Amino acid sequence: MEHERPYKCDKPQCAKLLGFTYSGGLLRHEREVHGMHGGPKEQLFCPIKHCKRHTEQGFTRRENLQEHLRRVHKLQDVDSVEAAAQDVPTPGTAPSDHDSDDEGRASKRKRMSVVSQNEDLPEEDVRAELKKLRLDNFELKRMWEAQREEIGEMKQQLKQLTTQQHIQLQRWRPDGTG
Repeated sequence: MEHERPYKCDKPQCAKLLGFTYSGGLLRHEREVHGMHGGPKEQLFCPIKHCKRHTEQGFTRRENLQEHLRRVHKLQDVDSVEAAAQDVPTPGTAPSDHDSDDEGRASKRKRMSVVSQNEDLPEEDVRAELKKLRLDNFELKRMWEAQREEIGEMKQQLKQLTTQQHIQLQRWRPDGTG
């Protein structure tokens, strides 16, 4: 069953689009793609630091972010990542986002030591920092797990190569008849 799509975008670059089934779909398209009607809503960024969607172009819909995390990062437990990511400052607002990874980690440690010494900071800042650290921890665990799997695969390949080499050496004869 084909739906009628009476709401069309009038921009030339969107001529190939089929259209939208309701006016809200067209309005959202115009807002997000063409910056009309006040421009895109607040962006939701990928919590994975090394992803281009972490800083460059976020998502305007939570469902799209969840789908991105599932497809691109192969994350099964999307809700735990998002729970840790809620209320984290927008990427680009903290100075460490533009530093190298080592400098970024060092500045985070420095910030946390300052936070622990200065209890006058607003509770929101402490919560945001805690959530950011949880995200970093989650990402490190994920990377560690991926490396562990890769090492296991490499060990298996090495074992197979060693076995094949051993078999070939057993077949080889010094007189060249092997």
